[in-house]
Amino acid sequence: MKIDIIICSNRSSDTIKACLNRLLNILPEEVSIIVVLPINHPFLSNINIYHPRIRFIGALRENISYQRNLGLSNSTAEIIGFLDDDTILQKDHVKKIIDIFSTSNSIIGIGGRVVNYQKTPTILHIYRKFFGLSISTKDGTSNQLKSGFFNFPDVSIYPKEVQALWGCCMWWRRDYIIDCRFNEQLSAFQDIEFSYQVNYKGKLILIEDAEFIHLRMKENRSEINRLFSQVSAAKKIALSNKSIKFSYLYWCWSILGLIFLFFIYMISQNSSLFAAEYSEISILDG
Repeated sequence: MKIDIIICSNRSSDTIKACLNRLLNILPEEVSIIVVLPINHPFLSNINIYHPRIRFIGALRENISYQRNLGLSNSTAEIIGFLDDDTILQKDHVKKIIDIFSTSNSIIGIGGRVVNYQKTPTILHIYRKFFGLSISTKDGTSNQLKSGFFNFPDVSIYPKEVQALWGCCMWWRRDYIIDCRFNEQLSAFQDIEFSYQVNYKGKLILIEDAEFIHLRMKENRSEINRLFSQVSAAKKIALSNKSIKFSYLYWCWSILGLIFLFFIYMISQNSSLFAAEYSEISILDG
């Protein structure tokens, strides 16, 4: 089973190099890597990693969805994985993904378990729910709210069938996604919107055995900035999603909640209310 991993990045050359070195040490021989970087990225002009299983593609834009679409167009593998450059896979992660795909052709997408996941503090969960912001659900649903924001599957319960996969580490059967594209107009929720294009074609599942770490490096957006970047994306998807009754009033209510959240955060940055949902871990056993 031929597999391609697509990695898109706008980060530093050291981050990309570390990511590729980690992957080359653990990936089976049937797995190739497609790295999509902005065409002016310094790493492309000073590449010091040469390997027959790595292919570099220069992108004209830094847009992550554009880069993912470019990588998808250049892949011919049966299974395609999308991986963030700050994600560390367990040594046998890919083997376990292959094993699950082999059990049933009805499975078209797979996600693993985030080892360093930490549940959102209860008070923040209640706050988000009150203002119509994204929260985690125990039944695997990723439904869109009237505010435009999405609920996400609670990743502490496995295995389960879900409606959407995490963009930092997701695996797809190519035949089911080759005609789909990541929405280049969105600033957030690209993985959710992409999953919605495909999930009616078969099963999307999260499995516990395929573990990975998502570092959420400091180069990434903060929790507050991440939420604000979702505002326009939430409205854009909601307006095109006829299955929900989008409410401008509810959307504005959510924005108000984000504004309150921002000011509270500025006053008390050390509060446990804003504890990161991921703890930073540098290595993974095995």
